[in-house]
Amino acid sequence: MEKEIKMKLYNELFDHIPTHGQTKFLQPELIRQIDKLEYEAMNNGNGNWDKDFEFFLDFIHSSLNAPETFSESEIKLLDKYITRLRNFDEPCLDKSLFDGLIELALKFYSVNNELVPIEKLDTNR
Repeated sequence: MEKEIKMKLYNELFDHIPTHGQTKFLQPELIRQIDKLEYEAMNNGNGNWDKDFEFFLDFIHSSLNAPETFSESEIKLLDKYITRLRNFDEPCLDKSLFDGLIELALKFYSVNNELVPIEKLDTNR
């Protein structure tokens, strides 16, 4: 996906992310959660890691584990990213991993272009 297209899609989704709390739609919620995971690793060394971050990993994985959207190699990459992030004792400082998750979320949005409403999630973040 070209950089300009990625930025356009990212900005479309970002417009749906409130200052505090979760979004009302699946696709921007994925971006919000990935950004939260990245901030926690890069800025806090996972020092505030709790069940909410585990919830984010489960939510992202289950939402993007979509064989109708992604190739087998993309699904394996998703699995690799999520597995790496689950090792919270060793914070992931590899920005390219978070960028890869964002790219998968953007592809998911580009293929499933209608925003999917979601219920309130069981998380405080």
